[in-house]
Amino acid sequence: MRRMPIRMRRAWVWWERLYMRLGGGGYAEDPAIDQRWPAGLQKPIRGRAHGMLMRLDLQDWAERWAYFSGRYYQRPLGELLGRVLRPGDQFVDIGANIGMTSLIAAGRIGRGGVGLSYEPNPKAFQRLHDHLTLNELAHFQAIPAGLGRQAQTAVLSLDGRHTGTGTLTLSAAADTGQHTAVEIRSAQDVAGRLDSSRPTLVKIDVEGYEYEVLCGLKPVLDWPEVMVVVEITDQALRRLGQSGPEVYRLMEEHGYIAHRFKIEQRRWRWDLRVWPSTDRQDSAQHDALFARKSSRVYVERLRPLINLQAE
Repeated sequence: MRRMPIRMRRAWVWWERLYMRLGGGGYAEDPAIDQRWPAGLQKPIRGRAHGMLMRLDLQDWAERWAYFSGRYYQRPLGELLGRVLRPGDQFVDIGANIGMTSLIAAGRIGRGGVGLSYEPNPKAFQRLHDHLTLNELAHFQAIPAGLGRQAQTAVLSLDGRHTGTGTLTLSAAADTGQHTAVEIRSAQDVAGRLDSSRPTLVKIDVEGYEYEVLCGLKPVLDWPEVMVVVEITDQALRRLGQSGPEVYRLMEEHGYIAHRFKIEQRRWRWDLRVWPSTDRQDSAQHDALFARKSSRVYVERLRPLINLQAE
């Protein structure tokens, strides 16, 4: 199945049908489906899009999807990274989980680039570290911590098997999941490891803690060649008294323009669509891309994608 050319519309339809026939399931935990699959990590497979080796757990819906497709399940994000990252860039993965996004970025920025992967969940961090080691990615650093406004110790709530659901926005008394104390570092940890003049892409996916991360990253946001991708889930942000519109306002204060992106159906194949966004009240979970129109990375990399969509 990993050999199927799923960028073609018809091949993608066939792939999905075959995956469902195999009992792959959907895009969420389903114990009745998940537990039918073999437990434990499988032998390494090589990703189709980035060429990196991955060891995956078939009882996790997202990893099972990647095992059979050879790609990260968040296809729009993977496609975007493939279009805007260049050899020698810097990439910061905040909420790196087991490293699926970091592997995509590593394949694009090359050995001359610099990568930082922050993950506070101990279980996910070990998998992240193993993925970077398996692929000999010495230019990527796995850091067992989260990021926020200031250095502190916080409680990470874990609910379910999927490691991507860990959140810092729930107290131990607020849910019935597992909890673990984790380290939170300030943005100075990022600034001290990178070159402020180099093109840098920051990806933030921290289950409702995004505003706290961005507040801590304000010094980095003022660097000249930065783009930021943020997962925005208004409901999760409101657990800390924040919101999606506040994230947009914070980025606008630093001169950033918001964009949305998605995989769009063409006549024969799927392609990436990128467009400026003025919708600040969207309560559905979505990814937003922020960039400054005056930056070189916007002019050379992002604007051609937007112009392409307008043709």
